Amino acid sequence: MKKYQLSSILFFFTFLSLISFIAFSCSNSSEPAYVPEPGRRDYIWTMDTIKIPFTILQSIWGSSPNDIWAVGPGGDLDKTIFHFDGFKWKSDGIVRNLSPLGIWGTTSKNIWICAMEGKIWHFNGFSWAQDTVISLSNFISLSFQDIWGDEESNLYAVGHAQDIHNKFIGVLFHYNGKVWNKISVQEEFCSFLKIKKCDGCLKYFIFGVTQNQASSDTFKIFEYSNNKMKNIYSGTGSKNEFPYFEKIGNNILFVIGMNVYKYNNNKFEKYFELHPNTNHALSGRNMKDVFLSLKSGIAHFNGSNIENLYEFSNSDVRIIDELILEKDVFFLAYDFSKSIHIIIKGHLN
Repeated sequence: MKKYQLSSILFFFTFLSLISFIAFSCSNSSEPAYVPEPGRRDYIWTMDTIKIPFTILQSIWGSSPNDIWAVGPGGDLDKTIFHFDGFKWKSDGIVRNLSPLGIWGTTSKNIWICAMEGKIWHFNGFSWAQDTVISLSNFISLSFQDIWGDEESNLYAVGHAQDIHNKFIGVLFHYNGKVWNKISVQEEFCSFLKIKKCDGCLKYFIFGVTQNQASSDTFKIFEYSNNKMKNIYSGTGSKNEFPYFEKIGNNILFVIGMNVYKYNNNKFEKYFELHPNTNHALSGRNMKDVFLSLKSGIAHFNGSNIENLYEFSNSDVRIIDELILEKDVFFLAYDFSKSIHIIIKGHLN
C-alpha cells in the first residue's frame, strides 16, 4: 500500500465567535474578532541532507527547532527514526522491528509513531517503546498511516486493514489516555491516510484513497462525527480534482483541484486559487500565513497574494511533509534523482 504524504496555524476566536462556531458544528469560516497580520516572508534558508539507502522518510514532527523527529519505513531497521538536535540529523542506531509512517506529539516527552503491522510506539522523553500492536479478525494485515490528537488523552490513528481478497477497509482507532479502541464506522473500501480536527469543532475530517486496478485511484474526504462517517468529496488524482486538507492554526483548509476552500455549514467556500505549479499540499500558522508546496519549490500566501520563497535545484525534488513552528519552518523532501533526503529550513530574523 503506497503512502500518500502531502502536507499547521494560529487563528484566535473570541468567546462569542467560538460559541457560534460550535453551534454550527464546524464553521471553519467564522470571522474572528482578531485578524492576523500577513505572514512574513523574510526567511533565511538553509538545507540539510540525509542519505539512507532503501528508506524514504515519510513524516516530520518537532516540539522546537532543536528537537525534530523524522520517520519512515526502510530496509535498514536501525535507520527508520531520525532526530535533529539543532545541529545534526542522526539515528540512534538501535534496530527496531518497525516500519513507521506517521509521527505526532504534544511535548518532547510525549511523542507517538504509527506504523505498518498495526504497531504504535511511544517516546517518553528518554526512549522509544512499543505501546501496542493491533490486529483484526478476518483480516491478514493492518497498517496505520497517520496519528494525530488535540490532547494527550484524545488521539486518533487511521489506516487500513487488508482481507484475503486484497481489499482494503479504512480503520479508525481512538486512544483515551490508557488504551486504544477501534471505532465502529460504516465500512469504507479505502485506506484512511490522514485525520485532523479544527479547534472547537465537533467534527473530524479524514482523507482517504480507494485504489482501483482498472481505473484511476479515487481520493476522498470524509466528515466523521457522532460515530458516523460521511463522504463530502471524491475526486481522481488529476490536477483539477485532487483533494487534500490541512489544519491551519485553529481551522481546516481544503484543497480541491486548483483551489483552496473553507468548509462552512456543510458547504465548500472558495478562499484562494493555488499556484499553477502546485503540488496540492499546504501548511501554515494562520489564514494569512500559508505555505504552498510546489513541484518547483515553496510558495507563500499572505492573505492577498502568492509569492515564491524557495526554488529547488532540480525538478526531481518533492516535498513529503512539513513542520511549521513559531519562527522556523522545516520541509521534508526527497531528491529522486540523487536518492537523498533534503530538509529545507527557513528561519525568520
